Amino acid sequence: MTRSAGYTLIEVLIMLAVTAILAATVLETVRASAANGVRIEQAARQASQDYITLASVRRAVQASRADYNTSADTFDGDEQGFQALTSYPITPQRSGIGAYALRLENTPSGTSLVYVENDRSFTVQHWPGGQGRFSYLVEQTESRVGFTQRRDASRDREWVSSWPQQNTLRTIRTQSYFQPLPLAVRAEIEMANGTRRIMIFEMSITAPPRPRVQDLLGSLPQ
Repeated sequence: MTRSAGYTLIEVLIMLAVTAILAATVLETVRASAANGVRIEQAARQASQDYITLASVRRAVQASRADYNTSADTFDGDEQGFQALTSYPITPQRSGIGAYALRLENTPSGTSLVYVENDRSFTVQHWPGGQGRFSYLVEQTESRVGFTQRRDASRDREWVSSWPQQNTLRTIRTQSYFQPLPLAVRAEIEMANGTRRIMIFEMSITAPPRPRVQDLLGSLPQ
């Protein structure tokens, strides 16, 4: 008995089953690729936003300005954070100069770098399990105070845990009308695994505030 041309029912069913399996596999691969693509795009956007935010904070810190030593917004920093004036606040100001603060908030779950401006704060970066502190690069010398800076003065520099320090603050109040800024600020994060993360915020050398009449009178010999 000769077999007629064509496929049997079993062969058709097998072919349909194989096709269905292949189609499901391809569909799952496409779906996984699309999901990965979305996650990668979201991560890229988040990384880009974090970079822009950190760059803005760096610019604000770099543009910090020296202020009168009696001003409420003069630079004052310790291991938890600092406050100052800046020429480039993140939030636009009508005058172009605004007060800001940068602090490290340590909690049992980790530490966060927080930027504060106009009573608004936002987290710049977070380190799970880390504990952080600030330090300040300064010149411990009288060449950093007064109306002028001596060219032959010592340029010994060191990292300190606060600025200004008490002995320096007394010198500033008696010999200068403004408080100088540190040369740089360092955020040091101790991670739970023993490693360290360090961020350096440099400060530009900006002109001191314009002397007032009482400042000029106070500098005259008695």
